[in-house]
Amino acid sequence: MHPRQHDPSRSDPPRLFAWAGWPATWALVLTLLALRLVYLVWLCPYTLVEDEAHYWEWSRRLDLSYYTKGPGVAWLIALATATLGDHAWAVRAPAAIASAVASLAVARLAHDLSDDRRAAFFGALAFNLAPVHHALAMLMTIDGPYLACWAVACMCAWRALRNRSGPALLGLALAAGAGFLLKYTMLLLAPGLALAALLVRARTRADHQTPRRPARRALWPLAATALFLGAISPVLIWNAQRGWPTLAHLLEHLSPPTADTDAPTPPVS
Repeated sequence: MHPRQHDPSRSDPPRLFAWAGWPATWALVLTLLALRLVYLVWLCPYTLVEDEAHYWEWSRRLDLSYYTKGPGVAWLIALATATLGDHAWAVRAPAAIASAVASLAVARLAHDLSDDRRAAFFGALAFNLAPVHHALAMLMTIDGPYLACWAVACMCAWRALRNRSGPALLGLALAAGAGFLLKYTMLLLAPGLALAALLVRARTRADHQTPRRPARRALWPLAATALFLGAISPVLIWNAQRGWPTLAHLLEHLSPPTADTDAPTPPVS
């Protein structure tokens, strides 16, 4: 039997959601960003909530770090208000921008995981349909920028593992360092990345792929480690100068609550 010949006169069936590529993804993300900024500037009736006011006060007294958290949120607010003025919408503008960054990172990761450009659009759409992500795009707390750093770190990590990309490894280090300046739980990304690296390495050996030279392979991780340590150095310097108060504060959250022995014993009925 002869193989079936393709008839050029018969067109292939239309691809489902063929329009949902990167142009549509960028249009979605930028439209949402513009709408959120318009709302914050001209339509939002709400003043700063407690956390926002607290971090805004930090931004007026910039430091390398603070007792409970890193300096990331204060630095972002200080940059925004220095550029846009002391307005509530200026304080919140970094949250809207961070949401756009997170949306694009999720879109890129979805595209890389599926090798389908349509996944980029629907990944960004699904991200923004979550009510919590919409709220984080409108309120300037640590969580919105932190989520953006986490998303960018995951995107870079996948590219570094899949393609053995040195620049992607540097991007991972920078995103993880920036996330640490916002929230120390960024370190919880490390165990998952270590497990993923072990799995990828095991699969590479099973496929009998030829590894790169050890000296060249070690250069990028060393540079990434140096970049991460440099990014988190403000927190380390601030704490080292003050006897590590943030570490003591975090350990208090891990210790079980102690009973108050001086409290009166309730009567037994």
